[in-house]
Amino acid sequence: MKLLEAFKDFEVVVNSYSYSEKYRVERVIKPKEYPLKITEKDIEKYVSELQKKYPNKGYRYKIVKYKGERFAVIRRGPLGFDNPPIYISLDTGRIYVPESYYKRKPKLVNFLIMMRVYDLLGGKNNVSSKQRKK
Repeated sequence: MKLLEAFKDFEVVVNSYSYSEKYRVERVIKPKEYPLKITEKDIEKYVSELQKKYPNKGYRYKIVKYKGERFAVIRRGPLGFDNPPIYISLDTGRIYVPESYYKRKPKLVNFLIMMRVYDLLGGKNNVSSKQRKK
């Protein structure tokens, strides 16, 4: 398994709509503070909030070691390409996604990273969102 680092190996680009697809804008998402300053307790608290908010979705996390680094893996059930895992390094605070998920569903992965970063950093005030230049 190869992990891709968000904001380094690929841009997190999310489509934004105003009224209809006629006014579509691509936004590049970047956290103001990156890498994240996050602990295992923060992840545990965040996932328990997700479980309370969405009890039928099956959110869960686990701590794994990969290439000597500790990761918190957040995902929702059931397993499959519609529910990609997000790897957050507890040592460095960087966000990773398996390459196979990003190749198959880049829009979904970008949206999930945007949502996790918004939630973990405490809202939109800590994340910059700029219109992509064409």
